[in-house]
Amino acid sequence: MKTEPFFNLEKTEWRLFGGATKGVHVKDMSTKAFAEEFNLSLFKVEPGGEFPRHKHPHAHVLYFLSGEGECWVGKKQYNTKSGDVALILANEEHGYKNTGRADMLLVVLNKPATR
Repeated sequence: MKTEPFFNLEKTEWRLFGGATKGVHVKDMSTKAFAEEFNLSLFKVEPGGEFPRHKHPHAHVLYFLSGEGECWVGKKQYNTKSGDVALILANEEHGYKNTGRADMLLVVLNKPATR
């Protein structure tokens, strides 16, 4: 998949993230075709949806745009709201859940690129 140099993200279809997630959808903003060093995505988590605790060899930055939820980083749990940022190191356990009544939106940066 090649990322176009200019596009409207609102016109891009959401796709179900899948795997062990529940109610998690994604729109890719960049891919490995753009940069091997990172990829950027917009995630939407439905009310009650969850990206369960997990870990992997790449780091993340999670920027919560809207909604309410919980985020786990290592052994700590945080309540999330608009404007919050979570920094996840490689191989650090993490996850998040939408505990609110509206969709939770967040931007996720992976380093290095994962897709």
